[in-house]
Amino acid sequence: MSGGGGRGSPTRLVAEDLVNHEQDYLYDAIRQLRRLWLTGRGRREPPRIVVDGAPRQSGFDELRRLRVSEVQEAEYLDPSSATIRFGIGYDTGAILITTLR
Repeated sequence: MSGGGGRGSPTRLVAEDLVNHEQDYLYDAIRQLRRLWLTGRGRREPPRIVVDGAPRQSGFDELRRLRVSEVQEAEYLDPSSATIRFGIGYDTGAILITTLR
C-alpha cells in the first residue's frame, strides 16, 4: 500500500485503494486488502454493514453486491466505536460504506 490521503490506513479504504485492484465486488477487495475487517479476532458474527448511513441486515451479502467502482470509501469501526456511534447491536463492529451515488 502506498501513502497519500487516507491510503495505507488499517481502518479505512478510499476509492484510490480500490481502483487499483481487479476485483469486481467490494467483499473481494476487502478480503484481499483488510482481511481482519471480515474475520476479526475470533468473533462468530460478521460486523454490521452500514451503507450511506443506513444499517443493512444482509451482512456480507451487501458487500458482495456492491461493485468497487461504486464505492467512495469504506471504514471499519471497532465494536466500542460502532456502539458509541450507533447504539447497541454493534458488538462485532461495523463496516461503513460511502458510495458515489
